[in-house]
Amino acid sequence: MDFKEYIVDKAPPSAFYIPDFITVEEEQHLIHQVYAAPKPKWKELSHRRLQNWGGLPHPRGMVAEHIPAKQ
Repeated sequence: MDFKEYIVDKAPPSAFYIPDFITVEEEQHLIHQVYAAPKPKWKELSHRRLQNWGGLPHPRGMVAEHIPAKQ
């Protein structure tokens, strides 16, 4: 695949936008996984909430964390 056509202008050269990269079904699965996460997984910030998957920030680097498998 030639990724040159997917480069995002005015962004770092490693930023790409690939339309329809995931299917509608995969999108729905991911959204379900986000909202089904247990309450402790959510971090409340001013005016937003977030979840951190795949690692936790730490001064010495990221602490590895399990990423849920596709069900």
